Parts: sequence; C-alpha cells; structure tokens
Amino acid sequence: MSWLTSKDRVLVKTRLPAGVSRQQAVDMLHDRDFFINCDPSLEKYEVLDKDLANPDLPAGRVQGIGPTTSYKITDVVANVPKSIWGSSVESTYEFTDVERGLFCRIRSPLSIVMEALWEVREAEDGEGLEIVEEADIKCSRLLMGVVKSQTEQGAPKIHSKMLERLKSELAATST
Repeated sequence: MSWLTSKDRVLVKTRLPAGVSRQQAVDMLHDRDFFINCDPSLEKYEVLDKDLANPDLPAGRVQGIGPTTSYKITDVVANVPKSIWGSSVESTYEFTDVERGLFCRIRSPLSIVMEALWEVREAEDGEGLEIVEEADIKCSRLLMGVVKSQTEQGAPKIHSKMLERLKSELAATST
C-alpha cells in the first residue's frame, strides 16, 4: 500500500530584521504558547504530556535539548470538503526544543504526519539571520495537494506574527 502514500516538503525562509539576535529568535521559537498562537487556523489547544517519554526524534536531523511536550490542537480547516474533514480537526502536536529552534511533529486524522524543523540560520547571502521552516509531509496521495496547500497558505501568516513580535521586542529595547 506504499504507492498510496506520498511525501513532500514545504520550505519557507523569512529574513529577520536587522538587530535581532540569534538567541532572541530561538527563544521566540521555544515559547510554545506564542508559537501555537501563531497558527492562523487555531481554535483551541491543551497540554497532553509535558514530558513525553520516548519522543522518537528523526536521527541525524534533530537533537533535542529539552523535554518533548505533547498537545491536542484543534484547528478550523476551511476549503476542505466536509466529507473529508469536518470544519474542526483535532491533531496531536509534539514540540521539542533544538539548539537553533524547534522541532514539531503533527499527527492528524487520515494518517497525516508532518515533521517540521524551525531553525534560526545565517541567511544564504551571509547578510543577517533568517527563520527556516522545513516541513516534511507524509500522507495519502489523494490528500497531499490539500495538506501542502494548507501548509503553504498558513506559513506567511505564521512568519508574519513572528516578525511582528521580534520587531516589537527591538522597538522596546531601543527606547
């Protein structure tokens, strides 16, 4: 049945404002409440397990620096036929802090799994820092277009909220 499953990646990079330190951006990614509330589809969330045992991190890709916390997150999903999903979708999210950011695994109904690594990195041109989101999606071939589209549409909104926070922190320290 592996021919029914598909994998794809969404890659989003956002340059950080001049003056934002790496540590400031990493601390923002480690702020779970803020990070979750950046989700433009968020309806509600609750902690399931503050110290998830055996989080099964992808070897060679992620080295956790703290406990993994599990959440039940309910999103309102638009533009999806109600026969596939209702308007509210409950997923399990696992968040693990990594040295330069955050690793997030999302398990949604219909065997959808997304593993997203959010890191603060040097910009490719060497001029400053950027937040890099690498989201690997694994799901049914029939759902890939919908899942990838939802991810791509949400990314600019999430990154925008992050930039707003960093800019406001910069403004607060410069006054």
